[in-house]
Amino acid sequence: MNRFNKILVVIDTLDDVQAALTRAKALARLHTAPLDVLMPVYEPSLELSALFSAEKREQMRSRYMAERQEAVDRLAETLRAEGFSSEARVVWDSHLFMPVIRALVKN
Repeated sequence: MNRFNKILVVIDTLDDVQAALTRAKALARLHTAPLDVLMPVYEPSLELSALFSAEKREQMRSRYMAERQEAVDRLAETLRAEGFSSEARVVWDSHLFMPVIRALVKN
């Protein structure tokens, strides 16, 4: 059987039930591989709103990203407590598939 060196799991929401994560954890256990948790995000209203200045939109986007990063960091901590080696990151992109492709190419 081929061995996986790393498992990438894409989290698309902050829901408690993550079917992809459950499958990724099973694969990571089977292959003794670390888990990379990736959450691609994009919120058009934080870029396109004419109601706020560019500086204010950037502040709101930074806060939005920080909140999501905190959530995936907590998830990574939970995974580490379960015995997995895990990294977590949130990436902003208007094409949500692009961070996944970049992560796959990089690793």
